[in-house]
Amino acid sequence: MNEQFVKPEVPEIEEKYTKRYFQKRRRNIRQELEAIEANHVVNGGTADLVSNLLTRKHAFELLEAQHMTTISKKVNFASAHFLPEHPGKCRNLHGHEWTVEVAIEAPATKSGMVMDFGTLKQILNTYVVEKLDHAFLNMLVVNPTAENLAMYIWNILQYEAELKLIKYIRLWESPNSMVELTEEQMQYATRGMWDWEV
Repeated sequence: MNEQFVKPEVPEIEEKYTKRYFQKRRRNIRQELEAIEANHVVNGGTADLVSNLLTRKHAFELLEAQHMTTISKKVNFASAHFLPEHPGKCRNLHGHEWTVEVAIEAPATKSGMVMDFGTLKQILNTYVVEKLDHAFLNMLVVNPTAENLAMYIWNILQYEAELKLIKYIRLWESPNSMVELTEEQMQYATRGMWDWEV
């Protein structure tokens, strides 16, 4: 691993910044806006009501801008493997040009970004590409199917890179063959299936 690599700080989602929080806040603001508009019509309108209405609408627009956002980055690596449980040609040693896409979901930070694309690329290059490029995957994963390799990559990012905001991982072994792991599926992943001393 690159000794000069400094692990970037990954933004954590505070409890108040969950999807449910934003849904509730948007619903409350809509109700307040409707009440203000109704009052404004009934009373003929005043400067204070108009100012309050405009302030509320501005706040609503800002809140809408802070919704959960998903970003993703793709990287490529080449590696060899064989599938001991496969009934066909894949039992033999062969290689693939792999593409892995990792998506992160979170509210935008004060910078307006979920995470800098360059930071995400650096993490993927350090923890995925450097480990798997031109590697013999059977030395890392007992049965290195695309499905198991995707879980292996997730565990590396989750536990070694401490990337906690993963929404999904997609792994292509060819342009037409892809496996996807979602956040919900990842919750059931265990570390016991893989050799971590690599």
